[in-house]
Amino acid sequence: MRKLLCLLLVCATGTAFAGVKEDEDAAARRDMQKVFERVKAAQAEKARRENLLPYPDPLFGEASLRQGQEWVSDWKQREKRDFSALLANSEADVLLVPFQVQASGIERANRSLMTASLAQALSASAKLVDPYLVAGALGDGERRLDRQEVLQLASQLRVKRIVWAYAGHRSEQGNPAADKRLRLYFQIQERGPAGVFSEGEPPPGKAIETLEFSDLDPPVAVFRKNLPAIVGALGYQYKAPATAKADALSKALPANLAAAVQPASLSNAAQQLQLLASLLPGDATRLRERLYERSLLIAWQLPVGDAATRLLAARALHGLHMRPAALAVIGQPASEEERALLAAINGNLPELDASVAKLPLSPQKVMAAIDATDIRYAYESDTPKSAAAREALLDALPAVWQGFLARRFADADPTRLRRFGNFELLEALGKEFPSAGPGIQQKLRGRQIAGQSESADVDLAIGAYLNPAVAGKSSTACCSAAGWQPERRDLLDFLVQSAVANVLYNSYRMSVVQGLYPQTLQYLNAIDGVFGTQPEIMAARALAEENLAARAEAPGRDRLLNTARLDAERARYWQTGTEHAWADRPNHLATPYYKRNGQAMPGHLENALSALANASYQTNTLTASFYLTPPAEREKLLAETAGRFAGDNTRALLQADLLQAQGRGEEARVLLQQVLKERPLQLAVYKRLGTMLLEEGRYAKAAKAYAQYPGLQGDAGNPLLVDNYAHQVGSLFFWRGETDLAKDFYKVSAELATGSESSLTSAARNATIDGDYAQALAAQFNAARRYGDSYRYRDYFSLLHMLGESDAAWDGFQSMGGRFTTPHLWDSALVGHRRQGRDEKWLIDWARQAGQGAGGRAQPLATRFLSMALVTDRIPDRNAVRAVEAMSGNPAGHSLQGRFVEAYGALKRQDFVGAWQGLAEAGKADRLSDADNSYVLPTFALAAVKAGKMKALQDLLVGIPEERRNMDYWLAQSVLAAAAGNADALKYFRQALNTRVFTEFRPIGVEYQFADVAQSVFELTGDRQFKALALQLARFNQKIQPWEAWSYAIEARLTDNGGERKAALVKAVYLDRKSERLSRLPPSELEEALKAAGKTPPFKSGPENLARGI
Repeated sequence: MRKLLCLLLVCATGTAFAGVKEDEDAAARRDMQKVFERVKAAQAEKARRENLLPYPDPLFGEASLRQGQEWVSDWKQREKRDFSALLANSEADVLLVPFQVQASGIERANRSLMTASLAQALSASAKLVDPYLVAGALGDGERRLDRQEVLQLASQLRVKRIVWAYAGHRSEQGNPAADKRLRLYFQIQERGPAGVFSEGEPPPGKAIETLEFSDLDPPVAVFRKNLPAIVGALGYQYKAPATAKADALSKALPANLAAAVQPASLSNAAQQLQLLASLLPGDATRLRERLYERSLLIAWQLPVGDAATRLLAARALHGLHMRPAALAVIGQPASEEERALLAAINGNLPELDASVAKLPLSPQKVMAAIDATDIRYAYESDTPKSAAAREALLDALPAVWQGFLARRFADADPTRLRRFGNFELLEALGKEFPSAGPGIQQKLRGRQIAGQSESADVDLAIGAYLNPAVAGKSSTACCSAAGWQPERRDLLDFLVQSAVANVLYNSYRMSVVQGLYPQTLQYLNAIDGVFGTQPEIMAARALAEENLAARAEAPGRDRLLNTARLDAERARYWQTGTEHAWADRPNHLATPYYKRNGQAMPGHLENALSALANASYQTNTLTASFYLTPPAEREKLLAETAGRFAGDNTRALLQADLLQAQGRGEEARVLLQQVLKERPLQLAVYKRLGTMLLEEGRYAKAAKAYAQYPGLQGDAGNPLLVDNYAHQVGSLFFWRGETDLAKDFYKVSAELATGSESSLTSAARNATIDGDYAQALAAQFNAARRYGDSYRYRDYFSLLHMLGESDAAWDGFQSMGGRFTTPHLWDSALVGHRRQGRDEKWLIDWARQAGQGAGGRAQPLATRFLSMALVTDRIPDRNAVRAVEAMSGNPAGHSLQGRFVEAYGALKRQDFVGAWQGLAEAGKADRLSDADNSYVLPTFALAAVKAGKMKALQDLLVGIPEERRNMDYWLAQSVLAAAAGNADALKYFRQALNTRVFTEFRPIGVEYQFADVAQSVFELTGDRQFKALALQLARFNQKIQPWEAWSYAIEARLTDNGGERKAALVKAVYLDRKSERLSRLPPSELEEALKAAGKTPPFKSGPENLARGI
């Protein structure tokens, strides 16, 4: 009976629990259903909005508008006010709102040309104002416009109608052709009965979505062909503009600035607009586009078959990045000017040089020379001869144009080391536009007399000329061919934008090139009253602030960093409104060739191919297209671009990549050698040739290939480029332990004495290799102080610890450690802790505390530090593993880093099965072949072969794609081959050395891992070749990183030479008396070494003043 009652109670209780469980499950299902319905509703709303007309602009839609005064650019608002004021006394029947972006956009110049073309067509039936003045009043080039500002302008002009216009293209799933359709949408808004325009949405409009465009037939061309139907759809009668008379293009340059905007004919008006556009500095992007646009609008009204028309239209299209359309216009060149332009359009430097040499001094020669200079620098082919040719051209020019052309040439030089002042530009502004007030000389004299003179006074004086009204009155009506001609306002814009570009150039020179961040901010603060919210200058400010914040002391660092981030976001916000996006058509921006799981990301290949079609010399578009294209189709892509980019090496380098991938390395080298015979200054080709040999382990031949670059012998090349090249090559050998080869290249870099970080670091490393630690300390200090680089501080602090100046090193770490998000300084902390003999518990406590620094941002760095401390010549225990997991934010023990530390400890304790199981389990959650995870592969391989899991290891390695077979893969292959008695084990290890990774975030040092694996394979197999290899690697590291104790411990453990063993042991115990490897040696030897190290420190000391000069 008792049993029955118990059974009934159990059943009842079970039923009750079951009921509760069912209720909980039902509630969970209801909650999930609600979540599903919310997601479904959000997706439906997104789809509804995406199909509303006008389609939203994904780059800068209404949702992106920011509220608050800090998001208002006073610079842009002033421009809009000034242009609105120009239209103050104008009246019109219709306000044509500049074309705005819908869906995937139409790029800025095409939209602007479509607006001007439509305005001209509508002006035959209605009164409109100049569309360029309207654009200025509403925000020139903006992707989307402020509706209230449009309505205000419409009221000011007393128009009866507003025409809203939108343009874009749009992909449709399963219909690739749809992406080539020009999507137009128009809304017509009439003035209301009360005489005002409604502030609500305009009535539904007219969509035109059947027009197809291409790179050959860009959107504006398709738009103009269909203007009669478009104008008719808007309710107006289309009337084709009259064809104007064409004249021969003048060979003479304008005699003075005023003459540049006083052309003798329409044809020469277009040529002078193009000359001004060409001479503008590179940063004056939108003004250059406007000048080219207006020259094209004139050319479209000239006789189609005329030679001048052809040349003008082709150059305008070239300047606006519409290469296929430009080629179609120019056709078969019939003059030297056309041959020069065709060569520029195709990026053919040899043919362009030949044509420039033949052209007489003329606007066409100047523009062709600018093209050639841009291409030459882009192709890294500038020589003393070409520099002399530029100087000769400058000398031949009328004096008024020499400074402008010299400034434009400098923009092509990537070093950006020139200095440009604005005094001469302000003198020209004062002479041409006296109504703006006293000239620059009078202003400066007045400031000096008042004792208020400042270095920024010249740049601040530009503010007097920012208002376009300074140029005087001009017609505001639209739109005849004569209306597109240059005028005084263009000259004012040309001079002002040249001056603004100088301010921006100087800001970046000081900040990016010279690293003078405080001076940059001091300069920008001084001119803030005029240029404060100019978008590009705000971006330059943010960059300087960010770099300064990284070097600031902890109390003020967060404030500086927050300011930098806000300023960067403001600059991006203001720039995004007008910028060109990858998905815009026609595209001329190279797409990043990122891949996900080996696949190109959606749309990237199409964007890259469009950019390639429109590129003249921008070879990054070819590189992006090549790597985004499926491998089987890459050869076809290169064939299709034959004849383009002549004089550059990119096509040859990509062809060499193809040959190498096909196992035809020797053919690839022959191809590159042939390139060098034709163009011996192609620095990138020397790099590729050397690297190909380097990756094959042919170090001496690689050094010889690198050394062929003429710049190393002083025969050619910019000193900074040569300096950087020599340093980069030296570092490739340095980090492979080939110090004898590294020294020759470092010597070139150091002796150039450019003051660059490369030059200073090269000097420091050569001193380190030679064991001249005092000199190395001084050089590292100079580099760290000047450039504030975390690598330099790492080596400087490590040297201080090694030389017995640990107190100074720790002071430096405390001061600088929180300023960087990179782990380099933490490596120096490990050197210090090893010197002080800190045990595992102490290191764990220190890492936990240090991880709280910088508002918790140091936690990942402290975690990585602890992991490295636990595996570098140590055997971590379970407490240590738990500490790593806790610091990783995984107290349950599931992070890959924690599993690695645990498996490494198990391996060293000979728990091979445990080590293998832990990493095999980790491989289920994290793909071990990924670049961020592959550091576990060598340890996994050692555990697998000892645990008898060689088949599982082999299956894992076979499944790793070729593009992910880095040093970790080859180390694992070496372990597997050695365990199987395969003679290729050493070859695989050498391949690992040849393909070493350069990364700092893995929790085990690269150099240590190489030596540790070599020693482990020796202990696994008894193969003395690996013993010799471990010794060799340890001795290499002693030369490049003499402060790392493990390299001396390995030598002391493995060498058979008594004298070498004794010397290594003294250095090892001096740097790390708790070394795990040393613990296996006789205690008497350790005691003797400790006494010797205490009596005479084994490393030379440096000057004390350097140790204290942080």
